[in-house]
Amino acid sequence: MLKFHFEKPMRICVVDCAITSPAYQCFNKLVQTFNLPMEYHLIPINGVQSLHRNQKADAYLLFGSSSNICDRFDWQTDLARFAKEKLEEKIPVLGICFGHQLMADYFGGTVDLVTKDGKSYEGTRQFSVLQNQWGFRQGEVLRIFKCHRYEVKNLPDSFENLGSSSECSHELVRHKHLPYLGVQGHPEASWDFYETLTPPPVGAEIEEASNDGLSIIHRFLMMAQKLLSV
Repeated sequence: MLKFHFEKPMRICVVDCAITSPAYQCFNKLVQTFNLPMEYHLIPINGVQSLHRNQKADAYLLFGSSSNICDRFDWQTDLARFAKEKLEEKIPVLGICFGHQLMADYFGGTVDLVTKDGKSYEGTRQFSVLQNQWGFRQGEVLRIFKCHRYEVKNLPDSFENLGSSSECSHELVRHKHLPYLGVQGHPEASWDFYETLTPPPVGAEIEEASNDGLSIIHRFLMMAQKLLSV
């Protein structure tokens, strides 16, 4: 497993949006990889109150969910509002899969089924980086784990597209003025995540998608560290 070094300590808050199977192993993977103080919050069960009761973090990661934007659960709206408040305080937020869709929807974008028949994308895929932003290089190709039936169809006016693939137009996005990054795939995926995919990825794909995924999160965290110095 890759290991990353940070010059300054940061407190990271991982927000799990799971409603059936909490992503404990994904959280553990991030703790082991980045060696930073991290706290875990299961929002669909505990609500955003737990976020308000804890010390403010230096960065927030919003995980995926088997719920969808169209469910319009109260906790979804509360979380999106909380994340926007943090962004306005210049605290970076990374939206992953559902988290990515949640924030695009909240800022005025459109989220819908990938296909009208509810097809689910599973496995891995590669996407191309479109711009030099957030430590990404235009033309760079990254592989990532995928598991989603919904996607961002239209970006909010305040968002900018940073990555695209033949399957998904908005693989990687950012807010133009706030420290927000969103990714449709699962850069946090752990062994228990990809072992449940159908069909399961082969070994070489797993290693490449895992390393590239961690690289995506690392770039987000490096930007968070830069903002701490401002």
